[in-house]
Amino acid sequence: MTERFNAIDLTQIPAPDALETLSFETLRSAILADGVARMNANGVAYNVNVLESDPFVALVEAYAYRELNLRARINDAVRAVLLPSSWGSNLDNIGAPFDTPRNAGESDGAYQQRIHLAPDAFSNAGPTGGYEYWARTILPTAVDASAVMTTPGTVRVAVLYPAPNPVPPAADLQTLAQFFATDDSKPLTDVVAVTGPGIVNVAITAISELFPGPDQATVQASQTTALNTFLTASRKLGFTLARSAIIAALQQGGVKSVNLTSPPADVAIDASSVFNVTGISLNIAPNRVS
Repeated sequence: MTERFNAIDLTQIPAPDALETLSFETLRSAILADGVARMNANGVAYNVNVLESDPFVALVEAYAYRELNLRARINDAVRAVLLPSSWGSNLDNIGAPFDTPRNAGESDGAYQQRIHLAPDAFSNAGPTGGYEYWARTILPTAVDASAVMTTPGTVRVAVLYPAPNPVPPAADLQTLAQFFATDDSKPLTDVVAVTGPGIVNVAITAISELFPGPDQATVQASQTTALNTFLTASRKLGFTLARSAIIAALQQGGVKSVNLTSPPADVAIDASSVFNVTGISLNIAPNRVS
């Protein structure tokens, strides 16, 4: 099995060059300078740069505001037709050519990921992304899926459900297994086993040394927020929980150093498993030195 498209992280794609940086002051200055130059060129000595109350300045500002809105609308139109930045019914129109309608209640983010996988599904479920596409289509509650060839002709499809219960109900797994049992949903030579994710438990314990001055409670709150944000975004099948990434999340303002005592090493996760944080303990070292 090959995976042609799924490697791209849509959240990391830079904004297109077609998007324009908007500035009201830049537009106001350009329009004002152009108007003054046109008047002077026609023999009308006119300079209102310092007269905020001049009617011409008010007119320029009104025009600049309208042009700013127009350019913002153009920016939105560009975003609307690009998969990483599209939203709402715009996204539904992007999905239509891929024969991928939105599931009932499906969020824009989940729908974007399914559309991104859709080209792999054109080969039934041969490519890895094809199996993932159908798993997330048949089970719209799924937040991630993976497909691994365990032996030639045998494929294990793992499905991840949202926290706090990452393992799908047996009935849902059976529904997906029945789908993959049909001849038109996979290559004829594949035998597909559908499972929930393997769970790799991990506890996070860290002691931080602070610079003099910061309030400990404030620093710990920032660390907790940043760490939880990172863990939520990283909760994917096959995502290796790296110590360096945990330390980076805890290295907030006011923190001099972080001693991460658990996990003692990077937590390697196979493609069919997900990490499960059993506890978080963030402490502050008693001796605060500069």
